[in-house]
Amino acid sequence: MMLRRSILAWALCLPVAARAGILDWLNGGTVGKPLPTHDLKFLGAAPDPLARLQLVDFWATWCAPCRESIPKLNTFHHKYAARGLAIIGVTQEKQEVVERFMKMVPFHYPVAIDLDGKLHENLRIFGLPYALFIDKNHTIVWRGAPSAINDGLIEWLLKDAGPLA
Repeated sequence: MMLRRSILAWALCLPVAARAGILDWLNGGTVGKPLPTHDLKFLGAAPDPLARLQLVDFWATWCAPCRESIPKLNTFHHKYAARGLAIIGVTQEKQEVVERFMKMVPFHYPVAIDLDGKLHENLRIFGLPYALFIDKNHTIVWRGAPSAINDGLIEWLLKDAGPLA
């Protein structure tokens, strides 16, 4: 455990581009495996249950790169929601902290709290921000840093997700 913390501390000192690969190594969530069961509390609207692809963004209010991702994710939400993409921001912070933050920073997609921390724990999420794409069968189809997500990736994943129901 001490070695993992040392590696994480070292990794967080790297530039964002270099960190992405290291965070992929530290964080869990294996492509091809199902998303573990979890208990999320949505602060406002829940995601579209008929979405054929979900982008789950793990973030925190104190995380500067996480805050930088929010406008980009808002844009993706507006651009791809009608085509079947649901974006969900997931944090482990206290509800009051998140609600206060959401008054200052607009989220155009659903935000949830991992109530018991089991989703973070089961996926071994150690570094933030971190994102997963989940298909309609609840299988992880992509994992990595939100900074690596672009229109081409979303188009490719939506194409593979099949038609809207």
